[in-house]
Amino acid sequence: MSYIVDDIGVVVAALRETTIAPNAPGANAPYYMYGHPLYLANKLKEKTKDNILKYQKYPLIALRLDATEDRRGDITDYNLNLYIVNKTEINYTSEQRYTQVFKTILFPIYKRFLVSLRESNLFMWGKDQLEPPHTKIDRPFWGTPPSPAAQGTVKYIFDDPLDAIEILNLQISSRERCRVIL
Repeated sequence: MSYIVDDIGVVVAALRETTIAPNAPGANAPYYMYGHPLYLANKLKEKTKDNILKYQKYPLIALRLDATEDRRGDITDYNLNLYIVNKTEINYTSEQRYTQVFKTILFPIYKRFLVSLRESNLFMWGKDQLEPPHTKIDRPFWGTPPSPAAQGTVKYIFDDPLDAIEILNLQISSRERCRVIL
């Protein structure tokens, strides 16, 4: 049996760049986590307290749970939500966020993630589509808005100031396959 949390982990692992020193800041990035937002926030907070792991938080691809699965025989249709996040500077302007974070870090990871998803051969979607259907939202200085009518951020989603790309309603399917457990 396959598990979506593991399969997305395989996709993320395939797009990582290797570094010489495995404990160096940014080694094995992007990192991968899955869970509810509060769980993710708490895990990141725990990493902050560790002298090595505090450098292994961002950039991060996070699969937000709960993940929906519609089953059709041996095919499972998923509708997933993910975050691609990177630490940012509080005082950056919108222009600086796009120059320093979105264009140089988040957009390339987003594009590589979609390529890795396709090349993994773990998932399928419409034959004529290079990438699966989804909604992409840029979230400069990602946080909680002060009210529905107001614009801006009043507090962080996680403890760190972040810029993010949200991938919503990622529609992918997979065929059930057996896994060998050693």
